[in-house]
Formats: sequence, structure tokens, C-alpha cells
Amino acid sequence: MKKFISLLLVMMLALSFAACGGNTESPTASPNAEDQTEAATPTDNQQTVDETPTVEPTGTPEGSSEELGAFNKNAVLEETVMYDENDVKITATGLSYTSYYVELELTIENNSDKDLSFTSGSLGYCCNSINGYMVSNGYLYCDVPAGKKAKESISFSYDDLMLYGINEIADMEIGFEITDDDYNETYTDPCQITTSAFDSHDYTTNHYQATITSPAAMNTYGYEIKLFSEDTLYDDNGIKHLSSVVMVDSDGDTMLLLEFENTSDSILNVTTTADGLRLNEYFVKNPQNILGTLAKGTNAWGEITTVLDDGNFYDKLNKAMGKLPKGLISGNIDLKPIETIVTTSSKPRFFEKDGKKYHHIIDPKTGYPKDCDYDSVTVVLKSSLEADCLATAAYVMGRENAEKLIDKYN
Repeated sequence: MKKFISLLLVMMLALSFAACGGNTESPTASPNAEDQTEAATPTDNQQTVDETPTVEPTGTPEGSSEELGAFNKNAVLEETVMYDENDVKITATGLSYTSYYVELELTIENNSDKDLSFTSGSLGYCCNSINGYMVSNGYLYCDVPAGKKAKESISFSYDDLMLYGINEIADMEIGFEITDDDYNETYTDPCQITTSAFDSHDYTTNHYQATITSPAAMNTYGYEIKLFSEDTLYDDNGIKHLSSVVMVDSDGDTMLLLEFENTSDSILNVTTTADGLRLNEYFVKNPQNILGTLAKGTNAWGEITTVLDDGNFYDKLNKAMGKLPKGLISGNIDLKPIETIVTTSSKPRFFEKDGKKYHHIIDPKTGYPKDCDYDSVTVVLKSSLEADCLATAAYVMGRENAEKLIDKYN
């Protein structure tokens, strides 16, 4: 199935996004126009774009009072088993509609002898889609003790869905991350579930483009279209850029929406850098640095690629780390299979004002971004959660205090 992604970039900030591109097949027909991902700007192998937009700026339609209609709440979902392996069973029991959200109702059964945590729609594993369009909302986190059962739900906002042309639920693809107390992680493939609207839904129309440029959407959400273009910025390896939209919202903020289609069997990572946006660029150009088999997982900023151990993962990683210049690593770097690596860095997220960069790691003493003489801190521990906390704390504490803190864990 194709995956379409629409990426929103606030022009004043340097944001980073990652999006999944799935290879799950539809049980019957394979929809070909409603999978969407979040976007990027040209890199080395992208085409130059003509400065003249395909469509002239439209602005807000004068004299038009048309708005988007109500979300269609008629679709019904029959009970469907989404996952049933390793003494874990996840069942979609139906859809419920509130005033503001559609909710996917779930029953999660943990028949194993370990307490488990279940996550979906997180920055660490984001591969959920509705009607083929990737969606960023719809988050789930719950703990289910060994031998217990839980009833949970995943909520999707009507406002968020309808802006991207989704006004009914025809199908969903949902993936889960399952973690035990020893931090062993299992990533389920996205499972497609279909509703009563699946057979009649129009998968041939690009609902996103039709909606985002419509007077009804502009009136409903209060934005103006300054540019709409279908000039292709990128088309390679099964990933194709479909459209660009520049809009100004009611607060005067300028935003860029870029639409991508992913027909490959790989995850689409979109990362912002000081030079713009990059698509899967590093590992495409440096395949020798892939330390195992690429797995279905994403990272918040596209900095980490999840891989399956091919039997030599830790040997390769230790050798790679051993090639780093002296002084960059403090402590033991002989990694064991039970350990994880977490990096906190000021590079992925920042904006510039009056020639000064402001990143996202805040010093609680000053309320401003921490000013230090290094760009990142990497921590290796058994616990990903502890490593994440330590990496951020070490960055803020400064080099001398950070080394004292981290030495306690060596």
C-alpha cells in the first residue's frame, strides 16, 4: 500500500519530523491515493523547482462563507484481532464517536508471565494511518500486568483528520510497541482494519489536496494559501514529492506543507538540518554504516535507525565507536546486547533570531537554552529511560559535573 504524508513546517522554526512508510498490503484493493507522510526540502539529488508556483496565491476566498461539513460518524468496525503472538492479544472491538474525537476501542490481553507496556503513535514508533494517510495524533500508552486484561482506546481529533481530507473512517493501520520490564521491545507490523465504509470509499481521489486548497477548509481553519504547487522536488527510490503549500494562519505565522508518497518498503525519515531537510540521506549514501538489518521503527528526529541484530551488531558498533577521536568518549564503550544508546543533542531542534541560535535543551536555572562547549551527550545503559534522563541532565550540568554523574553508573 502506498503511504502519503503531509508535513507541516513552521517557517520561523527549524522543526524535525519522522514518518513511516509501510509495506502492509490491503486485504482486498490497495488504495492508491490516501497514504500521506510529512515533508522535506531539496537535498543533493533533488530537482530544482521553478520559482513560479503551479497555482497562483489564492488567499482567503472573499465573500465565501462555506465551511467543511460534519465528520461522517456512520462507519462501523466489527471486532477484529490485530495481534495475537507471544501470549499477547490485541483486539479492536469497535469505533465510538464523541463530540470531538473518533475513538478506536481496544482490548489488550497480557497472558504472559511478565508485566508489559504498550505504546502506539509515539515519536519512537509512529506508523499509524487512516484511509492511507499518515496521522500524527492518536497516542496510546498503557501498562498491563502479567495475566491481566485492559480496555483502552486511541483517539483521533476530527479537526486534525478533516484538515487532511479525512472525513470518515474507511480503514486504519495501527502498529504497537510492546516493552517488558527488562526493556525488551517488540514492534508489531501495522495491522490494517477496515470498516463498513471501506468498499464505498473513494481511494482514487487525492482528498488532501482537494481539501487543503478548498475555500471551505480555509474558512473553517482560518488560513490563507499563498502558494500551491505540484512541482516535484524529489522522486527516487519509491519516494515522491507530490505537492507544496505555503499558508499563513490567523496569527500571521507562515507554514509550509509538503506532501510525499512512499511506495517503497522502507521507512521514510525526514530530518531538518541547517541546510534544509533531508530524506533518508545518510544511510542511502553510507550503506556500509548500517550495522544490521533495517527494522520498522522511527526516531523523533530521524537521527537513529532501528536495526535487527544480524549476529554481529555489537561487534560492528564497538568497532565503529572505537574509531571516534580520543576525548569524545568517557567511560567504558564495550557494549553488551542488553544495553541501549541514547543521545541528547542541540543540533536537531533550534531556531535563529537576530543571528543567535536557540535550541530546545533548557537550563532550568536560567530558563534559556544551555550554553556549553559541546553539541551532544551520549549515554549507554541497560535502561533506555534512565539513559535518556541522564543524557539530558548531563548536557545541562556541564562537562565536569556530568562526568561525575555518569561515573556513578560505570
